[in-house]
Amino acid sequence: MKKYISFWIDKYIPLDEFDSSGPCLFENFLVNLSSEYYVQKDEQQLVFTINKSICKKEGYNPSSFFSENISDMKVFIGDNGAGKTQLLKKIARIAAGYNECKEKYVLLCVDDENKEYGYITNIESEIKCVIAENTFDGYSGKRYDLADTSEESLLGGLYVYYSPIFNDVDYRLETMSYTPMSLNLKNISTDALMAYDVSSLTILHEELDKKYKDCDRLSAYLKMEHQRLNDFLIENGEYFSTFFNVPNQLVFKPMLENVLACTNVLVSRNEDAFINLHFVYELQNEDKIKEFKSLDDVAKQKILEQSRIEIVNQFNSLSLDEKFRYSLLLNYYCHDKFESEDVLNELTGFKEVRDLELWKRSFPVELQKVIEEILSECRKIGILQKNGYEFNAERNKEPLKKINQLYNSLLLDTPFFEFSLPRPLSSGERYLLKFYYRLYSALKNERFENLYLFIDEADTCQHPSWQYHWIERFVLGLKKISDSLRQNGYILKDLSCQIFLTTHSPFVLTELLRDNVVFLKRVYNEENGFWQNVEVRDYLVEDKPSTFFAGNMFDILNSGFFVENTIGNFAENKIKECIDLIKKREKRDYVNMLISQIGDPILKELVSNLRD
Repeated sequence: MKKYISFWIDKYIPLDEFDSSGPCLFENFLVNLSSEYYVQKDEQQLVFTINKSICKKEGYNPSSFFSENISDMKVFIGDNGAGKTQLLKKIARIAAGYNECKEKYVLLCVDDENKEYGYITNIESEIKCVIAENTFDGYSGKRYDLADTSEESLLGGLYVYYSPIFNDVDYRLETMSYTPMSLNLKNISTDALMAYDVSSLTILHEELDKKYKDCDRLSAYLKMEHQRLNDFLIENGEYFSTFFNVPNQLVFKPMLENVLACTNVLVSRNEDAFINLHFVYELQNEDKIKEFKSLDDVAKQKILEQSRIEIVNQFNSLSLDEKFRYSLLLNYYCHDKFESEDVLNELTGFKEVRDLELWKRSFPVELQKVIEEILSECRKIGILQKNGYEFNAERNKEPLKKINQLYNSLLLDTPFFEFSLPRPLSSGERYLLKFYYRLYSALKNERFENLYLFIDEADTCQHPSWQYHWIERFVLGLKKISDSLRQNGYILKDLSCQIFLTTHSPFVLTELLRDNVVFLKRVYNEENGFWQNVEVRDYLVEDKPSTFFAGNMFDILNSGFFVENTIGNFAENKIKECIDLIKKREKRDYVNMLISQIGDPILKELVSNLRD
């Protein structure tokens, strides 16, 4: 696998986040991207000296340290505003073939398979590489052509960017203000994923629009996202159930929240008809009446709410198979406006869906056949539960694929049936699962065996105990994905990954060797009060080589994350206030209370001695 080992950029100001009148964020900036090689640049000339890293000289190999799927890993840490995200994006774009970069840059790389080292650059003049002894024995130098995107070129592989900080309603597809990062870089973050899927989304949106008239692109996107999750759970459920400590089972069930959503659409489109179905309710509570302009408004709101409740109650009283049928029926008809109360009675007052005239006469026969075939397959291999059919994911993989294929043939504006794990996942677990199923979908569709993975703040929303296990689970997850891709015939050999991460977690740092980490620090000029360029603080690693891997958490916070104190600033000021009150001999009860609350025994004793 070809690996990137360092990146140099002349002057770079990301104008979307920084003031162009200020100093550059990165200026004559060099950062090492590999844990195996250490690169230095001459201050004045484009001369790069390449040497083995400290760990590499002592026999370190990422594939043996992490797993055989990881060819290299580099983690960027630093304070806020140090440009970690901007640097990650810039490297990702250039590595993936983005050749419209205005700033001068040099991206050094090595290909161990073909015994080549070289560089990608937009500088016309020749770049000089000085190779230290025993670093690239028998290797030849090469200037790689950025325009060459063939399978055999440097760009052969899948480039993936992911940032979990986007959520599923942060999308800009309608205005197309967001565009994919570059042609060869697949961004699997939410808003970028929508832009990347724009052609498929447009087709699906148009199909749904013809049927439902007012379906939006977000609904189409959610259907596609839902499908990624279903595919992933069916093909990998037996692996990832251990991640979340749940039984190795999948549950296929109707989604009540989407029944509620369709109920709201049905009621809002047929307000007059629903009001005619009910008598006028009078509210006795005057406080509630004050919220409305007139008694008519009170009656209308009460009736419509009562209508929603009645539909949901009817749904909950149905048998499981009838819930499946009614979900499909309601999804199909909720977008229509009914002039006849008889049709609404069909949808709101029923015992068995198959007895409805809508189901017998008006409902498309082909859809009935699909849902009945799905239910038939569920009865064959599933265990009937109250809320859905439960399956053993490992033993029933092929039948589950068939059920999922049938389900996908139903043109639904939102997902109405879902495969899920036996228990709800926490927000941190969902973030991790989201990353895995999106990555799996990208690899499955593109079928690349080499992966360049750029992850921004991957430990977002993770509880400290999950951060403590994050690297371990991340490495194991990539291994399981690689195994699954091979077993299902999507790739022919094991996945090989070069990984770039940003993090704010000290727990992640304790899992890494010094050459796996880059420290970024934006310099503050106290004389003029301005922030200056970002610097790479490699000296921190060299000065304290044993601080980080399996290190003390307080030392890591101080030297790795530039945190000078082990307590928060607010607490520190309160301690200072307490000392000041002791000196003035004021508010003794308050002082005694604060001292009793101090958690650090040494600090507590020092302050107590001042009081005594």
